[in-house]
Amino acid sequence: MVLLIHVRSTGSCSVRPDVATTLLLALFLSATSYGDVIEIQGTDDLVDWIKSRGGFVDPRQEVRMPYPDDTHSSPFVRGVFAKDDISSGDLLLDLPINDTCIVADASQGDTPDQCGTVRALRRELALGEGSRFAPYVKLLLEQSNKGLVDIPNAWSGNSLKLLDAVVGPNLAPRDNRRHLEWWERSCAGSTYSDKLGADAALLMVARSAGVYDFSSEVKEGEGRRRGTVMVPYYDLYNHRNGLWQNVRIDADLSRSYKVYARRDIEKGEQIYNHYGEGTDDLFRDYGFVERTPQLWRFTVPETVVDGAKHDACPVRFWLDYENSVEGSQLALEWVERPVSIESANLFFNQERERLMTMKNWYDENSSGLEDIPNGEAEKIWAYHRALSTALWGIVEAMNKGVAASEAISHVAAEEPIMPEVKGGHEEL
Repeated sequence: MVLLIHVRSTGSCSVRPDVATTLLLALFLSATSYGDVIEIQGTDDLVDWIKSRGGFVDPRQEVRMPYPDDTHSSPFVRGVFAKDDISSGDLLLDLPINDTCIVADASQGDTPDQCGTVRALRRELALGEGSRFAPYVKLLLEQSNKGLVDIPNAWSGNSLKLLDAVVGPNLAPRDNRRHLEWWERSCAGSTYSDKLGADAALLMVARSAGVYDFSSEVKEGEGRRRGTVMVPYYDLYNHRNGLWQNVRIDADLSRSYKVYARRDIEKGEQIYNHYGEGTDDLFRDYGFVERTPQLWRFTVPETVVDGAKHDACPVRFWLDYENSVEGSQLALEWVERPVSIESANLFFNQERERLMTMKNWYDENSSGLEDIPNGEAEKIWAYHRALSTALWGIVEAMNKGVAASEAISHVAAEEPIMPEVKGGHEEL
């Protein structure tokens, strides 16, 4: 694998706009092919239901799988696409929260927090066709029943062991069991006796949005009230940062959830939302390796080099194709440079070499890692490759000079040979 990498330097650590973080997940839905268009079952019923509840979905949008020649979308992952040109500022989605969104309900005894949202969601999932949110609940139940809440916390124990081995003690994400641990600790849930509750907790993590209440005054010494909301249709928008993000959100917990085009969107273009920043956190919370641009965040541990002690320090950088043109050379843009080049070089070289030997590690330990589902193994090795690429880039950047702005020499490093997971099986 050969990477051509530029290094760009910025004077500020804040290189992306402060956009409200939303929680949702790119999930596979059952697909039916109609000629050249691969549509998604159930979304027409969802749109009709939203309209019947006083909501609006711009008809220039369609939920489908990417066309084979669409190099800007992840293959086999459904998304929302523009059926016609859309102008900047156009309203794409308008949902009255009380009539279309699942949120904690005080009249049902729900607490006004994320635990309350999980409880409300679990209640609607249990009602199924009897829920007043039935078309939305049907889609959510389809994911839950098929085990497609596909984030690491929902994976098999052996998958998590393999992921732990890939990231090791110094790379992220290391807290891949945090969501269900939080649900059990903070919401008195039980993964053993309440599978539906556990599914609701993971669906909340993967597909909800945080919304502030702007209708009430903020009392002195208190923050503005914020709710966690399950938002239909909106949670079908996939994630991508940088120039690819083409929507903006205008939401009020007491009123509505609106989505607008933040720039012109061409016919056939995928409509992308923004789930947050940090390739490691996105993998942990949503179960996918984000497409470029990627924000990588590392912590170089305290190190002694040639008898000199170097304190732990954070390192952050964006990795993207030059000018966001896919297939061009990759560019590295610093957000936070390493304080000590010596300790950073030592750390990143050691981690890069460790990742290069993962095949040997797996061959030696595969007897204890049987029956990892193929889909989970593929995601873990995809993250392994992304980590390897990021480490190759930063090592080459530091070798050339962290303040360099000119093109640096290509990274001539072999792509790690991925082991074939023994005993793997397809998910049902």
